[in-house]
Amino acid sequence: MLIGLLGVVCAEVFCSIPRSKIQILRQLGEGTFGRVYLGTCDLDALSGDVQPPHCSSAVVEVAIKTLKDGSQGRGMGGAMGGAGAEPDEGELLIAKQEFEREAELLALLRHDNIIRFYGVCDDEQPRMLILEYMPNGDLNKYLRFAIITQLFVVLNTYLTFNSEI
Repeated sequence: MLIGLLGVVCAEVFCSIPRSKIQILRQLGEGTFGRVYLGTCDLDALSGDVQPPHCSSAVVEVAIKTLKDGSQGRGMGGAMGGAGAEPDEGELLIAKQEFEREAELLALLRHDNIIRFYGVCDDEQPRMLILEYMPNGDLNKYLRFAIITQLFVVLNTYLTFNSEI
């Protein structure tokens, strides 16, 4: 374990970012293990290898994926047993393991075409994954929209061609 600038703890796999360096702005959605927020992260809290290249601002927009603690239930309306259902200890353990596995996997991925993983905030509950924010949405959403748009164009062309015959 290494201590980076401003007391950021950098493990061999990923950086731990202090909660004081993160600000939540608004909720973007909700996933299986918690909510996803738009926020900001103070880049001074990040070590050099995770800072975005060519960034002149000290603060960057980030996506914040949270891991719900046991008192909050899980997923959209308590995906593991209905609205307001409390997850059992086994479900909480699985959620924690999946959260940690995702952090470890994201930390290993470094490519210009893959979102940047900045680190984990785990000094308070809920635990958070701090990721590069994509203002235009994710690739899955883009591809689905592109396919629907393409099908509409093909159908429109087909109908136009058949009406002229």
